[in-house]
Amino acid sequence: LYSQAGSSMSAPLVAGAAALVRQYFEEGWHGDGTKGSGSYVNPSGALVKATIINGAQTDIRGVDNGSRGITPVRPYDNNAGFGRMSLTDSLYVAGMTDAGFKFWDGDRLFDGDPATTHEVTIDKSRGCDAKDL
Repeated sequence: LYSQAGSSMSAPLVAGAAALVRQYFEEGWHGDGTKGSGSYVNPSGALVKATIINGAQTDIRGVDNGSRGITPVRPYDNNAGFGRMSLTDSLYVAGMTDAGFKFWDGDRLFDGDPATTHEVTIDKSRGCDAKDL
């Protein structure tokens, strides 16, 4: 077996995942986790990127540098970035995943119009340890 790693290997993986995320929104899976349960959405690149980042896993032990050993990593450092991509943790599919999310795409943040407010309740029961939520 021959194994390779690094950005040359991750780029095609992320590109494929981005295509699946786009398809998820276009086919309306975002409604209740089944195809066609939500309306058609033409997701912006920002929504696709945010969806992928939202499910990233930061429990990486280190970066294997071959004969140079393993470089220790911390979440969001220059070695691990946002972490290991996981569409299972990014997208809800009924009966298969338990990822939950709300999204707003294409809303103006400010363009002379009154500000728009979205209220969101974050369920911390499954391990979210963020202090500011």
